[in-house]
Amino acid sequence: MINLEMSLRGLLRNFGLKVGTISRGGFEARILEMAGGNAMLEAATGPMLRARASLRRELAGLERQVRQLAQDDPVCGLLMTMPPLGDCRQSPAGQRGSERSRH
Repeated sequence: MINLEMSLRGLLRNFGLKVGTISRGGFEARILEMAGGNAMLEAATGPMLRARASLRRELAGLERQVRQLAQDDPVCGLLMTMPPLGDCRQSPAGQRGSERSRH
């Protein structure tokens, strides 16, 4: 997924456009904004953004499955509550920024 994002950045850079630093959820919107109005960029970035979205969905599903399997196992459930890591049983989206940075 990171390779796709870097490829999108590189593609836009070839046209003199620099994506820069963006928020976690704003990548796709920023790419669409920058490619807007240029038919060639829209045609090139569209499939890459769809592939990225598909990978994100699949990764989220896999993450849910692994977390569920780990919670169902008593040893893994115990390890997920170790103090240095905090409570790993909570989903990443539900964590505050300070908790996310420790993982």
